[in-house]
Order: sequence, then structure tokens, then C-alpha cells
Amino acid sequence: MRARETAADRDIDAVAIAAMKAKPHAHAAQFTFEGQLYWAIPTSSDEFVIRTDAEYNPFENL
Repeated sequence: MRARETAADRDIDAVAIAAMKAKPHAHAAQFTFEGQLYWAIPTSSDEFVIRTDAEYNPFENL
């Protein structure tokens, strides 16, 4: 069952998408949301995951 998406989820997703569009050929795009550092990592042409800076592992195979 998929959890209900909140307004905050949509907001961070929008920031992540903008970061990835700014660096379309990067493995991951770093961005800040509400004072926290995050990474947006594309997993396919239309999907991505978001990791905190502490969680991000550039060697993770998604």
C-alpha cells in the first residue's frame, strides 16, 4: 500500500526535480530543502530517490 503523499513530499520532490534538471548528466544532484542537505538520485527516466547527506553513498547501485 502506498502512503499518502503530503504537501511537504510534493515540495521536496519539486526541488529535487529542479536540481536534477539543472545537472541532467550527473549521477546525483545535491540540493537544500528547509535547511537540510539532500541528494536526488535518478533510478530511471521518470523515478528518483532522495537521500540525506548522511545517507548518500555515491557507490550505491540503484
